[in-house]
Amino acid sequence: MSPNSAVAGDASFTLTIDGNNFLPGAVVTWATQADLTPSNITSSQILVDVPASYIAVPGEFAVGVSNPLPGGGSANTLTFTVAPAPPVVLSVDPSTVLASATPEVVPITVNGSGFATDAVVRIDPGTDLVTIYISDAQLTAEMLAEFFECGDIGSDYIVRVRNVADDTISTTFAVVTVTDPGDCS
Repeated sequence: MSPNSAVAGDASFTLTIDGNNFLPGAVVTWATQADLTPSNITSSQILVDVPASYIAVPGEFAVGVSNPLPGGGSANTLTFTVAPAPPVVLSVDPSTVLASATPEVVPITVNGSGFATDAVVRIDPGTDLVTIYISDAQLTAEMLAEFFECGDIGSDYIVRVRNVADDTISTTFAVVTVTDPGDCS
């Protein structure tokens, strides 16, 4: 079966199932969803269009082929895996922070989508911040003072979001830049 996986929310696609003794009139079974009518059937291969609604949520789904009766029946099933979609980071506020000889913790707000209730804000390459979940589109966190010392002027910190339970990390990011307040020496 190809492909054998997708990401939740992906678009519809054509699934190819290879096997033996497929008959005209065979249908593809997909877990508890309605059977799918193939667009092309040969004795050894079936092509079927899978709608996006079948892969809207993460999970493992049994996919099989059922030949028509009489003489038909169901074949063994294969597992199709739908992985969780990663969160999406659109912006961070503030996006610039002044360096300080005596820095304090800086609260940041991260905006995007797909944030789980266990999401954490991550500063690359892997510092997870204490995070407060506001909604699936907004998180707040506190960047530690160590990021904003005078020696950090010009640093760009990559801000991502990690959904802990399904261990997905945003492929999109925002940047917090440390700027010179003019009094660092």
